[in-house]
Amino acid sequence: MLLKQLFNQVTMATVLAGATCAVTAPVFAQGFLYPSASFFSPFAAYYQSADEEVDLALLLEQYPAFNSRLQEANLLETLENQNYLTILVPSEEAFAALSPEMKQKLTEPENMKKLMQYHMVMGQISESDFQHGSVATVLEKNSVQITSVPVGDNKIRVKLNEATASEPLAATDGVVIPLDQVLIPPEFLTETK
Repeated sequence: MLLKQLFNQVTMATVLAGATCAVTAPVFAQGFLYPSASFFSPFAAYYQSADEEVDLALLLEQYPAFNSRLQEANLLETLENQNYLTILVPSEEAFAALSPEMKQKLTEPENMKKLMQYHMVMGQISESDFQHGSVATVLEKNSVQITSVPVGDNKIRVKLNEATASEPLAATDGVVIPLDQVLIPPEFLTETK
């Protein structure tokens, strides 16, 4: 009888331990696979010193290739007319690496405007955007895919489509997320096939 009670207690402990692991494993996995949305809205880590206030327009001057294309597309007023924007900013090298066909396509003002709108998100990227795996852009009916890749030591690399995101830079009216590739709207890809 004592052996039977001991067996029942061990069985119950095993079931409870298994249930606990089953419930907590997805939580740990989610924390590992999905970085906190605070990655995209670093309010505590402004680009400037605490004595200075830097808005998006001033911060974007640090990215001449992106900034000049934003001006070409006549989208600077979008920066001024919004309370908060997340701007996905490809590096100078990313623009230089565009194919000759894509560079030709972007000589058309409407295409340049679409490309730049595809790099703008109204507001900030939220936890629900991570859960859905995408975030809507200013370019109507287009979104950017959000994924994360483990890179060891419990670190995550955030990917927006195929581009890798660097640490965000906060401004008073938004955030800039540097990228290593230009994000190409899906309609551009289907038009070239």
